[in-house]
Amino acid sequence: MGRPRKTKAEPEPAPAFPIGNCKVEIRGSGLRCETTEQGLTISGPRGAKVVVSVSGDQKGASNGVGEGSQFILLNPSDADSQTKSLLEEVLMLYKKELPTMDYAADTGRKSGFLETCTTNGKYKTLILMSSSAAQHEEVIATVSYQIVPADTQYAEIPLAVVRSSYQRVGIGKLLYKELSQRLQNVGVTSIFCWADKVSEGFWLKQGFVSVGEVNTKGKIRKIPVRADIKRALCFPGGSTLMVAHLNKELPVMQTWEKPQTSLHTVVPDSISPGDTNVSCENMVLQTYKRRVVRNTAKVATNEVSNAYSESSLSEQEPKKRMYKTSSSSLKSKRIRCSNHDDNCQDMNQIGVHDNNLCSSPENSLHVILKEHHIPSTGAHIYSNGSGSPTIMLMNIADEQKKARLTKVVETLRGFVTCDGHSCTHVVTGKARRTMNFCIALCSGAWIISPNWLKESFREGQFVGEAQYVLEDEEYRMQYKSELRDAVMRAKERPNSLFAGYTFCLSKYIQPSFDVLSAIIKSTGGKIIKKLSELDELSRTIFLVCEEEAELALVAAKSGIKTFSSDWFMSCVMKQELDLEAPQFIVSL
Repeated sequence: MGRPRKTKAEPEPAPAFPIGNCKVEIRGSGLRCETTEQGLTISGPRGAKVVVSVSGDQKGASNGVGEGSQFILLNPSDADSQTKSLLEEVLMLYKKELPTMDYAADTGRKSGFLETCTTNGKYKTLILMSSSAAQHEEVIATVSYQIVPADTQYAEIPLAVVRSSYQRVGIGKLLYKELSQRLQNVGVTSIFCWADKVSEGFWLKQGFVSVGEVNTKGKIRKIPVRADIKRALCFPGGSTLMVAHLNKELPVMQTWEKPQTSLHTVVPDSISPGDTNVSCENMVLQTYKRRVVRNTAKVATNEVSNAYSESSLSEQEPKKRMYKTSSSSLKSKRIRCSNHDDNCQDMNQIGVHDNNLCSSPENSLHVILKEHHIPSTGAHIYSNGSGSPTIMLMNIADEQKKARLTKVVETLRGFVTCDGHSCTHVVTGKARRTMNFCIALCSGAWIISPNWLKESFREGQFVGEAQYVLEDEEYRMQYKSELRDAVMRAKERPNSLFAGYTFCLSKYIQPSFDVLSAIIKSTGGKIIKKLSELDELSRTIFLVCEEEAELALVAAKSGIKTFSSDWFMSCVMKQELDLEAPQFIVSL
């Protein structure tokens, strides 16, 4: 009987591990590569192979995340156990994927930086949770951020990470897109982020550019950032400061067709006598034609056509609107918006969508004015063709809450917009120095609290705005005035605060050139690129920053008014042209 034949041992299964949505198997060693539609094979001597193919058990990963995955916003101020548990998981993920960030640069000592960016309340964290189809839910990716308190149109991202097993499948891009959209919805226009050598390439692909560096010893090189914003940033050692602007292009004004029919409607003013010094009057809109405009609007009260015979008030003589001026305003050296001719009063309430109207006779707006006491819930005609308000919802980071409010507006036959030029109402809980807010204010939009929407929903129709104008204590403390006064001044003469003035902006001015340009145009101002292009010295304003003080000194010696961007933004927020304020060189 012969020896039993030895059976060949079963080969051990090739080691495999996932990379993103791929499975990598290593079989020996190899250097030769073959590519197919399904994967990549790396081969070498003695049959060594590395096979890379799509992992069958991660079908949902081909689209980045599986079904059931969700974004969750975590606020350290929330005391619930789920938030605390998720923040602890986020902290562990940061420590695992970014171990060097847990130590002070070049010291080997723990810095507590990761805890600061996760749990101390200064920063919020947006996370992406795994699909419910997975074995257990886990945090796939996370990004921590803050909206800079000194200027809420800026945000900072100190930390962002994607779990290693989900990298290189577009999840980082998906996470940043979600965050940037949320920030843009609440008025943020520029985002700062901190990058190391590994992550810098990713941020470049998202549209960021490098603006400065912090070396490993924590020394900061010169960074072109405003001092108040710089104080709010975190400056981690050995990192690069990068910035991206969410609004690179100026909003495009819409072109509206001329209506084919005339409109005959009695329109009571929504301003009640107890709210302002403005005398209440009825405005009867007879006929109008709309077209694209340039920079002035005129209400032609002296041209009454035969079409007025169809109106119940057609036999009344037109009266020019009169506004009372307080004694304090007469003593003030400041130039207010309310001391000019009656040009296009209450445009947002008489059916005009465009910010301005051509002043030619064929495009004039004919109105009849009649003194009358009206209730605060009277009817209105707003700035779109359907006769409904166009509302901008601000300072709402919760997408579900924003969706509910949008549904309320649509139920009341209104419209929701993200464009400050086209809105008639801004619903917000706080006055913010953002581009859209400033443009809307300059355009004469109502700045009102969410209570207006609640009351409108209860009534089943949009109610009067006057008693719902936003009352903001921070605004009152900062500008020493009431927001209501600024709103009423802007409504008296929309887009006219800096009419007739020419602006030149310095190179490193903040907010950015695009943002300031958009706001300046909404105030009726003109922009030139060089001081050599100015037409009238006395009506030219040079906005400059500290980095260009020498240039400001030269301009001031030439007789040009030089101010900081803070001065300009204060004028916009108060709707007062304060030319008696100390100029830039004096303030230094």
